[in-house]
Amino acid sequence: MTLTSVTCRPHRTFAAAAALTVFWANIGLTGAQEPQPQPQLPPQETVRVKIRPHCEKLNPSECAQYAVKDPVTVETPVLVPGSILDMDILIENQKFLPIRRARAWLSYDPSILEGKKVEIGRRFPVVTPGEADFNTTQGFVQVGVSTEGATDVKDPFIPVARIQFLVKAVPEGGKTVISYYDVLPGLQGHTLVTRTDPSGQGEQNVLHPGVGSLVIRIEAPTAQASSAAASTAAISSAAASQLAVLPGTTSTEAASSVVSAATPSSVTSAAASSAASTAIDLERSSFVLLQVQNLRITTEGSTVYLAWEPLPSSELQGYNVYYGAESGRYVQRRSLPKESNTLAIRALPLDTTYYVAVRAVNAQSEESAFSQEVAVKVGNPATSTSPLAQIIDDGGPQGRNPVDGQRPPTGTPGATGLSSTLLLLILASAIIGTLFAFRRQLAVSAFHK
Repeated sequence: MTLTSVTCRPHRTFAAAAALTVFWANIGLTGAQEPQPQPQLPPQETVRVKIRPHCEKLNPSECAQYAVKDPVTVETPVLVPGSILDMDILIENQKFLPIRRARAWLSYDPSILEGKKVEIGRRFPVVTPGEADFNTTQGFVQVGVSTEGATDVKDPFIPVARIQFLVKAVPEGGKTVISYYDVLPGLQGHTLVTRTDPSGQGEQNVLHPGVGSLVIRIEAPTAQASSAAASTAAISSAAASQLAVLPGTTSTEAASSVVSAATPSSVTSAAASSAASTAIDLERSSFVLLQVQNLRITTEGSTVYLAWEPLPSSELQGYNVYYGAESGRYVQRRSLPKESNTLAIRALPLDTTYYVAVRAVNAQSEESAFSQEVAVKVGNPATSTSPLAQIIDDGGPQGRNPVDGQRPPTGTPGATGLSSTLLLLILASAIIGTLFAFRRQLAVSAFHK
């Protein structure tokens, strides 16, 4: 029975063994093969954002650099409460890409740091409304800027903004972090850098995702540091008073000289930073806090009409009117003298919504805050977000500039007195009345005869 079973299955056993041999051979051959090389992708064209101390721009040899903790993290020297953290945000554009727009929202702890100043770089003259300021409630620095018109910037290093914080308190553990917020690959994030699209029809985000962060070291002040800070303040005050009487010295030069005079070798870097920030704040104008009020807009045909209230400031030199087809992003600008508070923008494409905001300008080319943004669809005055027609008696432009606010004349231009039609009616009435009176007189005379 057993012999019969063994002799009946030799072909099946051989076939199974052969199949198993082939299976393992295939596995062995597959494992022995070297991986096929993947096709090389073209290098990604990106830019990086960097945080550096502001003094590096002014005097790199004497500036306390941020320590590099890892490829994307840097750390400040030790600061104390009352000192100023003065830093720059810049774009590293090593491939000379045509940069059009930059947006950088940074998250910070408002219980430790107090935002003092946001100063936008000159290469980005157009500022998104509300994005050159601090959001103290949520703890954000909001920066949003772009180039003017169709221009772009191809510099290897592009300053975006200068930011100043006041150190208020010592955090638990002696460190607090400033980091970028909402970094996304598309155009919807709160931190991005865009270039002109190669097709020329739009823009694309070219910011490298490794944006990094800044670690801020803060310690309680010692008696020696407090004494050094007091000495620095005294030296700064004396130097400022001396420089104020020197002829031909600008405020910027004076501030720079104060910083130099107030930095003896015995003064700590934190105290010197505080003195520098005090000198810089002296030249800041209150004009930038003003705002143009009551901006109104309407449209007729392919023309958009604007009007606003004159800015009540003795520093006023003119107005810059910003407009574009995207809310908060103005690609066009018109400059007007201070006597003008109306503007007609002509030859705009019909059925396109345009967004407009106005800023005042002083003699130092400082701009006020943006006015409230208004918008209208060209050719459709009913779409105005702040209608200019509300101040016009006749309820519409009627073929004239609506900013004039005057009703068109109803009579013949150059004529005075009653119209000829009215005079004719009066004359006809007089003749008819005379005829009726004469006829009645004839009837009475005939009756008496």
